[in-house]
This record gives sequence, structure tokens and C-alpha cells, in this order.
Amino acid sequence: MFDRGRVLFPTGVFVDLNTSKFAAVGLTECLAHDLNSVGSKIGVSVLVPSLIATNIGRSDRNRPEQLMDPGLEEPPDVTFIKQALSDSTAGGIAPDEVAAIVVDAIVAGDFYIPTKPSFIDQMRARYEDLLEHKLPRSPDID
Repeated sequence: MFDRGRVLFPTGVFVDLNTSKFAAVGLTECLAHDLNSVGSKIGVSVLVPSLIATNIGRSDRNRPEQLMDPGLEEPPDVTFIKQALSDSTAGGIAPDEVAAIVVDAIVAGDFYIPTKPSFIDQMRARYEDLLEHKLPRSPDID
């Protein structure tokens, strides 16, 4: 008899975002290896952004008018996520600063392009957990 179980499929607010980011990194690593294996002069990089001062919490402003439904009441979870995105990105890095970081990294030939020095410590903590066969701790979002 089992006294505990396992969740087979992830659930939660940011599951789709985190899953797609893992997929994007894997795809980019494969692409970089494939390009290198044929001696291509084309490079690829992975932007690993911290919080960026954008209006992502107000992304519905970009929705075409014909897809708007002014009579539709927004569900509480949507309101919560939009507010959390707005609050967290308000103090983020300016987009033009991120652009400068990206350009410098591409010129340097960097594969990973973090936007904050905390990336190193977050990756170190993750790999320490992996090497010990532990569930990697959640990184700080900064």
C-alpha cells in the first residue's frame, strides 16, 4: 500500500511558461551544436532575462479590437497574474539596457546571456542540487 503519491503532470500558474523556456533552451543548444558541427559562421544564444521593465502585465492592450469583449468579466486568476506581472516588472531592468547586454554578448560569442550577475549563483545552486540527485531549488526572481 502506498501512503503517498506523485503528481505526474505539472500544475500551477507558470507551468506553461517554465516548460516552454526549458524547451527553448534545449532547442537552442541543439541548434548551436548542429551549426558548429558543419562549421557554420552562424551563432545562437539564449537570453536569460531577469525582470525587465515592460508592460507585459497590460499585454491585452495589443489585442485586436474585433477580439475584445467589453462585457466579459475578467476571472480573478487572470487579474492576479496581470497584477503580479505589472508589479514585478515595474522595478525591472530597462529594455534598452537589456539590448546593450545582448549586443555585447553576441559580439563576445556568449551562448548564455544573463541580464544580472545573480545568474551565476542561481545556476551554481541548481547544478549542486542536480549533482546530489535533489529537486533543484526554485531560483530567486530578480
